[in-house]
Amino acid sequence: MLNVLAYGDSLSWGIVPDTRVRLPFDQRWPGVLEGRLNAAGEKVRVFAFAAKLADNIPVGAPKAGYKWRLADFEKSPLAHVLSIKYDPFNGAFIAWYFGGFGLIGALMFVFFFSHKRVWAMIDKGSDGRTEVVLAGEANRNNLGFEDKFKKIADDLKTSVT
Repeated sequence: MLNVLAYGDSLSWGIVPDTRVRLPFDQRWPGVLEGRLNAAGEKVRVFAFAAKLADNIPVGAPKAGYKWRLADFEKSPLAHVLSIKYDPFNGAFIAWYFGGFGLIGALMFVFFFSHKRVWAMIDKGSDGRTEVVLAGEANRNNLGFEDKFKKIADDLKTSVT
């Protein structure tokens, strides 16, 4: 039998808004999930919990000699944020500076510099002549890229002839 542990807010815990009344288990989403999976032929038990986890459920049993509990959490209702609150190494801030400046440099490169590509296809024709086909693309400043592309094509023509 598969045991699913669902941690969540009032939807999984089943509190009716603006009251202290809980919905019956089969009306809470863990109960609905358990009912649908069991109706599909799978043996599943779904447990919903908040900060306190009951001792009599199978998911609360010790694993590898440890009993796992959710001691505390911080809910951020308006945003999803990754914050670093503790740095266990004294000199690791240097790595953070390199990483931060590297990220800023990469973003500047991506957003402030135009990306240009030039392709060349070299093909030997049936008459023994070599044909060079050039193509190019730029994500911005197409007029400037057109001038550079013409210069590349002209330099190629003069060096071949």
